[in-house]
Amino acid sequence: MAGEDTKRFDTPDEIDASETRQLLPPVEVDGTKMLVTAGGLIPKRLRVIMPDKSELVFDSLSPHLTVGRSSTVNTRRIDIDMEIYDKGYFGVSRFHAMIIPDNQHGLVIKDMQSTNGTYINGKKLRANENYPLADGDFVKFGNLKVQLFFELGK
Repeated sequence: MAGEDTKRFDTPDEIDASETRQLLPPVEVDGTKMLVTAGGLIPKRLRVIMPDKSELVFDSLSPHLTVGRSSTVNTRRIDIDMEIYDKGYFGVSRFHAMIIPDNQHGLVIKDMQSTNGTYINGKKLRANENYPLADGDFVKFGNLKVQLFFELGK
């Protein structure tokens, strides 16, 4: 679903070792809970740290959040709008990805066949497949990086 106004970046990305984790369902490691969701722990709030360090806060995640760029030709509602950071230069597609509440994993992300891909902590996602998200993950849409933080309900 790539727009013609989105530049293509075919050069390999440098991976920051501090941002890596395996793309497996979160588990408990050394007593630290990594969004264990056996009980369907969907976060009650999602904080997104944007490329300029500003924050977006979402108290409602249903049915999903969309990531992309708003435009006059795109009639789809974009929840996480990268237009002010991207302007078609950093590879964010108009309808780039979706963040979806999931009873098994808490939150998952799905790349929507974007031109320049979606990455979790430096690992490229396959289009149209769900990948679990963990608190503190770095997610790159094209060449723009955000960080996600969860608040679980009590």
